[in-house]
Amino acid sequence: PFFDSNNISDITGDDIEDAFDSLSHSNLLASLLPVAVEVAAEKYDVTLPYTSAELHAIDWNTEIQKVGTAGALIFDFVNTAGLFDEDTDFETVTFDGDDAKDIFDALSESELVTIAAYVAVEPLLEAATSQIQAIIEIPTDLDWKTEIASFGVIIDAVLDTNITYASLTSGDPMEMLNSLSTLDFTVMLQSRIISQALVNVFVHADDIFGEDALNYLEIPSDVVWFDTYDGETLVQQGELHNILSALNALTDAASDVDFENLGLSSIADLDLDSIDAIFDSRVLVASLTKTLKEQDFGDIPIKIPNSAY
Repeated sequence: PFFDSNNISDITGDDIEDAFDSLSHSNLLASLLPVAVEVAAEKYDVTLPYTSAELHAIDWNTEIQKVGTAGALIFDFVNTAGLFDEDTDFETVTFDGDDAKDIFDALSESELVTIAAYVAVEPLLEAATSQIQAIIEIPTDLDWKTEIASFGVIIDAVLDTNITYASLTSGDPMEMLNSLSTLDFTVMLQSRIISQALVNVFVHADDIFGEDALNYLEIPSDVVWFDTYDGETLVQQGELHNILSALNALTDAASDVDFENLGLSSIADLDLDSIDAIFDSRVLVASLTKTLKEQDFGDIPIKIPNSAY
């Protein structure tokens, strides 16, 4: 159909998968892939987590098929959403979360994709803006297979809120919060890259967004940001976990709460669960304390203990 219509939407995922299946039978292509990986790693001065022998021992014919499977899923995902249709209303387009998760699951199963991520991420960050570099930090011991799959879990959860393309690209935090009111924000903790990025936004906000960007927040110097585990057992929730849990409780009231001017009047409008969630977070408690100290109570003596921080 595509060759008759020249309409890209007439291509199917099966067509793409069949094409990669044909390519997978090429021993020449399969033999060139590990060489290409080694050349790229040398060019960008990246040490691969494989010896040369291990790299060449990978079943590259199968890897080509896996890339084709992921590519077919991506194409069907975009095509189903109507992004190839010039008549599509991008303001109201929604995406299927389960389909998005299937894509990232397929990508995570490909050694070629995880190696490509490993090789490409460092030079990409070096070429990125200083703002991006301040936000994105890649752990040296990152398991890319697990990380890519975690992106799928997060994107699945976000898209299952039925958030529209318009809301995603609005740039309005309050509109996004309203659209994501059913999202469990703690799903972000699944990804080490996203978790570290969120912490970097809090800690380095002035460097990233400009001076006083988050001046309404007070961050204690001894905050422990990440969860503490004893083996697989969660011992203590980290501050990031507490903030995301508070955000879960607050999203129902997002249209009524001014997060930049969170004070007594706004807290009074919240239910008890939301208030409890706020007071589980040291950053939010310290920020509220800072706001209270700046309030004019007239002749009423207000004493705030240091333990409030």
